[in-house]
Amino acid sequence: MKTFIVTIGIVTLLVPLVVFAQTQSLNLIKNGDFEKFNGNDPLNWDTGNVPGLLTVVTPTKTAANGSSAVKCEVKDLSGTKIAGMISQKKIAISGKELQFSLSYILKSIGGDVGLIMINFQNADGSNIATTEEHLTISKSDFSTFATTLKIPNGALAIGIRLALLGNSGSGSVHEGSYVIFDDVKLIPVLSKDKAPI
Repeated sequence: MKTFIVTIGIVTLLVPLVVFAQTQSLNLIKNGDFEKFNGNDPLNWDTGNVPGLLTVVTPTKTAANGSSAVKCEVKDLSGTKIAGMISQKKIAISGKELQFSLSYILKSIGGDVGLIMINFQNADGSNIATTEEHLTISKSDFSTFATTLKIPNGALAIGIRLALLGNSGSGSVHEGSYVIFDDVKLIPVLSKDKAPI
């Protein structure tokens, strides 16, 4: 009887860990938790930084989870306002749907918004569909954005860009605006016959 109770206890403790591990391994985004940086650049992401000239993307200790996140901000470069941007390209996909989510903090000056741009690409690398979302909730703690993406016919890869965008009236970004991104996830929606055990 003791062996049975101990076995049930071990199984009860292991199931949440296995589910967590499966969820993490299904994330198609590399370094979506922004725990790894090379200087100011998050590993596996392209940035708008120009070494020695302009730094608009930096790590930050203000994180939704873990010890760090990434901050994209607007800075002036010789009279031109440049917005921070990160992107990840050629992320292989399959199936019919993907679940995309992230956590963010937006500080908006002059109506600037956070930008999520997702490009679906075919075998040639050409864009066949684009989804664009604007993050408008400006507050000092993290908000969550989540959506389900339907994969168009012929799409084999995705490119993701996260950035700041000027308001629709002027189109110009404003110095002082920033967006912090954390916990970026792109997870395949498994069909019922392929659900994890």
